[in-house]
Amino acid sequence: MYTSIALLAMCGAWMANIPVTPSWERDYNAARQIVEKAHKPLAVFMGSGDVNWQQLTREGKPDAEIAKLLSEQFVRLYVNTETADGRKFAASFGLTGSRGLIISNRTGDLQAFRHEGDLAAQDVARHLTRYGSPDHVVSVTEGNAPVAAPTNVYQPPSFDGFGVCRT
Repeated sequence: MYTSIALLAMCGAWMANIPVTPSWERDYNAARQIVEKAHKPLAVFMGSGDVNWQQLTREGKPDAEIAKLLSEQFVRLYVNTETADGRKFAASFGLTGSRGLIISNRTGDLQAFRHEGDLAAQDVARHLTRYGSPDHVVSVTEGNAPVAAPTNVYQPPSFDGFGVCRT
């Protein structure tokens, strides 16, 4: 009897160390509906291939901490950029490469974080911890998106040689 209890205890300890594999939505509209009901931010991973969301980290696979954060604090959407629909979706978010991560606020109305390319696993975990926190308030989109050069929409009037405005 004690042997079976000891085996059961060891199995329980072993199973506690198995990383959680988060489930993924594949439809943006369905994911947005879940966000509205669950009041969790949406984490949109974009990559090429069926399981390439794992390739967002430079190490090649998210660790147990990342899997746990995703499972507990986010609605998760994976977009395969190898498909025509996936490329169109990525382009609608301004993604020019094949990999990226976009995190929304808890209503799904605002982008909290946007990153194109891959990240170190510790950076992914740091961003998921920050943006998954119920206390985090989104005021601007943060990330590595290139900042658009300021444009001057004011065009000064031009004058001809007689002082007449031609604009």
